[in-house]
Amino acid sequence: MRMRLLFCLLLLLGLLLCPLAALRAAPADDAADTLQTGDAQDRREWLIGTVAAAMAATCHPEALKAQAVAAASLADAKPETAASIAYWDRAARMAAWGDQFAAREAKLSAAVDAVADLRLTYDGKPAAAVWHSLSAGSTRSAADAWGTACPYLISVPSPGDRLSPAFTQEITVTAEAFAETLRPLGVVCDGAAADWVTAVREGADGYTESVTVCGKTLDGNRLCDAFDLPAAAFALACGAEGFTFTVHGSGHGVGMSQYGADYLARQGSDFRAILSHYYPGTRLESVG
Repeated sequence: MRMRLLFCLLLLLGLLLCPLAALRAAPADDAADTLQTGDAQDRREWLIGTVAAAMAATCHPEALKAQAVAAASLADAKPETAASIAYWDRAARMAAWGDQFAAREAKLSAAVDAVADLRLTYDGKPAAAVWHSLSAGSTRSAADAWGTACPYLISVPSPGDRLSPAFTQEITVTAEAFAETLRPLGVVCDGAAADWVTAVREGADGYTESVTVCGKTLDGNRLCDAFDLPAAAFALACGAEGFTFTVHGSGHGVGMSQYGADYLARQGSDFRAILSHYYPGTRLESVG
């Protein structure tokens, strides 16, 4: 019983320590050049730095491997986006990790080396294996998030995300700020604030499809952008202090949930199973 309790405590601690990529990204100016040289050692360095910027080294090794494959696959599928993928060079890693640098560098290096020659493909082409920090309990399809369907970027369950201490966030704005933010969207609010929001429509994946405000129906993504919300999965209520958004998850919600990947790894899934879950229909192939 004592050993079981200790295991549960260690699991919880690991999940709490595994941060969200959106909170810790510090891209280096030469990241794209490092990747595109084609030199194996340079690509290895790029992958280590990319995984370091995306996930904490405290995450499970299988989750780190999944992140490395996803990053390499995305860079191969969309080389023009390589410069925008967060990357920590060695100096940044040393500054971030301090006296834990040697141990964490070794852990991330081992994860990268284990999967360095592997890529996700779909229909014979590299898969754009995008990721996000934390889903709303299910991931989101690319069609719903961006208006462009992708056969392997569809909604899948990610139940471990609900265990994250960052799963729910509340953001409150005054009624005046709420109305002012909506004005550029063509919404004119008058009368009692409590009557402004008349409908909030939620999709099956938990993300907000639309909100009707003062007679105008707005897309949930558009409202998310207008108020700079951490995710487009939210409830909205009017109270004494104004309007409160109760937001679930963090990020666009498409592809692999990093928190969910770490959770699956801690439940016994290897990186192959994690990738297969979040990118259904893709194949894991060697490029070596």
